[in-house]
Amino acid sequence: MGYDSLRVGDFIVFVCCALIILFVTFHRGVFLLAPPYDVTAYLVVFERQSKFSKPTSAVFSYIIVIVTSVTLHLLLGDGIISLTLNVLMVAAFISFTRFSHPPALALTIFSYLTNDTVGFSLTSLLVLAIIFAFAKLSDTM
Repeated sequence: MGYDSLRVGDFIVFVCCALIILFVTFHRGVFLLAPPYDVTAYLVVFERQSKFSKPTSAVFSYIIVIVTSVTLHLLLGDGIISLTLNVLMVAAFISFTRFSHPPALALTIFSYLTNDTVGFSLTSLLVLAIIFAFAKLSDTM
């Protein structure tokens, strides 16, 4: 049983990306690694051809999460009503537009775990940049 060398290279790129994301996302004693960021990294690095891994889908979905999270946090606070409305808004966006990126739903929930809209927004954009930098690296291998 042989291994596909490109797949092994992609896995190494993914592991490096995940470790950097782990470092970047440590926030108030909480690591925000797994659901949104790692799934996005996995899709972008391993499943490049998937409709869920298109750069525009990930970028627009993350931006919608950031905008709706900040807006609803400011208007309604961080309670269950705000969270529910936010999840429904993001679900509608990824369901009814061409920018479908399911990890955005998990990212929406994580925005409420951090309870720091500015930190969450900046971290999410930074992580997205890291993911696409590693995806470019993976493309050159």
